[in-house]
Amino acid sequence: MEEETDQQEQMEEETDQQEQMEEETDQQEQMEEETDQQEQMEEETDQQEQMEEETDQQEQMEEETDQQEQMEEETDQQEQMEEETDQQEQMKEETIPQGVSAIWHFSFATDAKLR
Repeated sequence: MEEETDQQEQMEEETDQQEQMEEETDQQEQMEEETDQQEQMEEETDQQEQMEEETDQQEQMEEETDQQEQMEEETDQQEQMEEETDQQEQMKEETIPQGVSAIWHFSFATDAKLR
């Protein structure tokens, strides 16, 4: 009977060990699952950061395009101003000889009357 009790106790101890091993296995699996979840979260964070970086680059490219367009517009305005200045100078040049001519005619006419 004592032998049966010893066997019973040994079986219970083996059962306890088996249960403990199963529990440790469960804990190990849970830890691995948590590690997998953590890695997935880190990967998603990396993807998010990459998307933000690409968005930043896109915004920078758009800003550079806007600056380029503004520079082209300023160049166009500058060219237009130069063209207007050239036209004004040409008009002055065309007007001055006529004015001088008119002054000469007036001057001769006045001289003739005075004589």
